[in-house]
Amino acid sequence: MGHLEKVESYYNADAARFDNKIEESGWLGNQVLRKALQDGPTSIGRMLDLGAGTGNTISVVRETVEPEEIVAVDISQGMLDKLREKYPNDPRITIARKAVGEYLTDSSDRFDFMAAMALFHHLPDQMEAVAGMASRLEKGGQAMFTYDPVIQGHDIQKDAVTEIEEVEAIYRVSPGEMEEEVRANGLAVKRHELYVARPKGAPYVGGFIVAEK
Repeated sequence: MGHLEKVESYYNADAARFDNKIEESGWLGNQVLRKALQDGPTSIGRMLDLGAGTGNTISVVRETVEPEEIVAVDISQGMLDKLREKYPNDPRITIARKAVGEYLTDSSDRFDFMAAMALFHHLPDQMEAVAGMASRLEKGGQAMFTYDPVIQGHDIQKDAVTEIEEVEAIYRVSPGEMEEEVRANGLAVKRHELYVARPKGAPYVGGFIVAEK
């Protein structure tokens, strides 16, 4: 079983309890997103949610602004089934069960706003994902995403790759390299911060970027 197949299998099995696990873990990514959205777009035409999961990011965005149309992309059918349960009769949400790289390669759609929360650490080639997002972002549009940064001296995050049985590996990028790649793809970095992503248990640092075309 390859990496993507392992990721898909893991989240299919985890879908029923995923939202509870996120709450129990104390993951703060959604709080960081909420804060950024306060200074974000006041209107959104088309939104792309990469690694949409059970729809948590959609819920957070809708607290501040209501997109006219949302495309939710995820590799896990189990997670997308939970998303559809939350929004059973919403014609504005289109679901695409695809790997993120496959969607960004195959689709020619363009978007005013993109989100990719708790996704990048599953991608061996995160720079390819950044390029794909940039190419499909409308001028004046924004992309908000988290990533796992390489942190020198950190017990867990000091390496670019950490092997994990359930999903094969977690992938990381240095903050400087990530910001450089965002700029290289024609995007302005409006916000870039490191935050304590998971205060419960072992301290874990997340990276968060707001980029604009």
